[in-house]
Amino acid sequence: MMKLTLCAALVWMIFSSAEALQCVDYILENSTVSSPCRSPAEQCATVAISILAGGDRFNQTVRMCVPPSFCAAQDQIFSATYDVFTRAASIRCCNTDNCNNDTLTFPDIEPNGLSCFTCYQNFCNTLKCVGTQDRCFHGTGTFQYHGCVSANLCEHRYERPDSSSTLALFPFGIDALNCWNATLRDSALTTRLSLSLFLLALFTLFIS
Repeated sequence: MMKLTLCAALVWMIFSSAEALQCVDYILENSTVSSPCRSPAEQCATVAISILAGGDRFNQTVRMCVPPSFCAAQDQIFSATYDVFTRAASIRCCNTDNCNNDTLTFPDIEPNGLSCFTCYQNFCNTLKCVGTQDRCFHGTGTFQYHGCVSANLCEHRYERPDSSSTLALFPFGIDALNCWNATLRDSALTTRLSLSLFLLALFTLFIS
């Protein structure tokens, strides 16, 4: 009976391994390194990542296995700005062995005219949103998150990536994620100017 159980377990392991995709899985571009995904449900993906830190921009193409939730919509752009970094990733999924060899355009991380009020380590300010970021968010995970994000990070629940994954830099799978619409950066200034002009007009009318 014990031998039968061991044989069945071995057959299951072999069958499960055979079902999992082989994907190009390395940080460097034009790499030929191929690895099996950990789960038959995972798909291969090419990820073009842009990071903005202290005014410096870094672009990187990563090829990896990803959970199926990241492939619900093709060519998604995930974007988030919190603490002192902006991160944006364009993801293209495929489901055949070693298919993730695409060349993707790096996401836009230029200011888009929207802003969010944010706090980081007891320092609060108005944060400029970039690219596809049109939501403000607050969430809790291993620490408090505040900032700008793209709508897809608010509207869908994505699995938390492995801590060694480049996608772990994004606020996927964090707890108690609350989002609201970002505001135009000049809206508050416009309101103040309009009020000032209105009061000036009333004053002029009063003294004339």
